Amino acid sequence: MVNAIKKFTMQKRGASAVEYGILIALVAVAFIGGANLLASHLDSKFSAVANELSTTQSDNGSDAATATDNAANNNSGNSDKKNKKGKKDK
Repeated sequence: MVNAIKKFTMQKRGASAVEYGILIALVAVAFIGGANLLASHLDSKFSAVANELSTTQSDNGSDAATATDNAANNNSGNSDKKNKKGKKDK
């Protein structure tokens, strides 16, 4: 029995498989860690871009709304003046 245990511990056939298994596990851990780091970095970048776009749309939207209101007010005033001129001419 003792000879069988000594013989089993001296065999090198399974050692390579165990080493490859450990190496694959380390590579997988490094890959998962890198993917998590990349995901958090991309998330912060996309959030910043989305925030910038929403701010830009809000600013442009309010400027456009103000310009539209001003144009509508100017046009309605002009049409009133034209109507008054037309009535005076007749």
